[in-house]
Amino acid sequence: MIADIVFDIPIDHAFSYVVPVGLALHRGQRVSAPLSGRSRVGVVVALREGETAGLKPLQRAVEPVPVLSDAGLELTRWAAGESLSSWGSTLLSLLPPAPRAFAAETVSPPANPSAGRPRRPELWTDQRREARLAEALERDAGAALVIAPDREAAARWARRLDAARLDSGVSEPERRQAWFAASRGRRRVVVGTRSALLAPLPPPATLALIDEHDPGHKPPGAPRLHSRDLLLRRAALDGSRLLLLSATPSV
Repeated sequence: MIADIVFDIPIDHAFSYVVPVGLALHRGQRVSAPLSGRSRVGVVVALREGETAGLKPLQRAVEPVPVLSDAGLELTRWAAGESLSSWGSTLLSLLPPAPRAFAAETVSPPANPSAGRPRRPELWTDQRREARLAEALERDAGAALVIAPDREAAARWARRLDAARLDSGVSEPERRQAWFAASRGRRRVVVGTRSALLAPLPPPATLALIDEHDPGHKPPGAPRLHSRDLLLRRAALDGSRLLLLSATPSV
C-alpha cells in the first residue's frame, strides 16, 4: 500500500511512501515521514496500491484517527487552487497542533457530511447584530462555529457563549481537545480565529463571521484567502447557514 502525503512546504504535489505492514491509515490522517533528511508531519491525501520499489516507508501515525474528513480535504484543495498555494501549506495551517507523542487518545474521526441544500449567506449590519447572534445560538440546538478576527475577540465570544476555543490564545492540548470534541458533537459551539475554519462540526451548522470587514480575516501567510471566502465555500458544500456580521461590510 502506498500513501500520498502533503507537507507544509511550498511544493504543490504529494510525496509517496510505503505504508508499513500492519499500520492502518485513512485519508485525512496525520503521519510522520522522512523528507529532506528529517522527520516531518504531513497529511495523507490518498491511499493506493502500486509499485513500491524506491519508496521510503513512512514512520508512524501521529493520531489514531483522521483529523479531517474527505469534505475538509476537498475544501483545502479548493482553497489552495484558488490562492495558487501548495495544498500542504494551506491544509496544515488550518489544523490544531499535533500531539508531541502518539497516545491512545479518546478521539474519533470527523464525519463525512453529505451535500446539503445550498443556502444564501446572510449579512447582518444592524446595531443588535451581535446580540441577535448570541440569542440565536442560545435558542438553536444545532452546532455552530464563530470566527473572530483576533484572539481577544475570540476570548470574549467564547466567554459570552460558553464555547470551546480553537485559537492560539489557549494551550495546544485545549485546542486539540476542542477539535475532537466538536467532531463528536460533545461541544455544540466552537469559537476561534482563522485556524478554526475547518472545525469538524456535524452539518448543517451555523457559521458566523464576526466583523467581516476586519483585515484580521486575511493576514499574510497560508491560507491565502479571506476567511469569508472559505466559509462561503464550506457553507455551499454542506448546506450550513452562513452569517456575516459587520457595520461596514466589504463590497
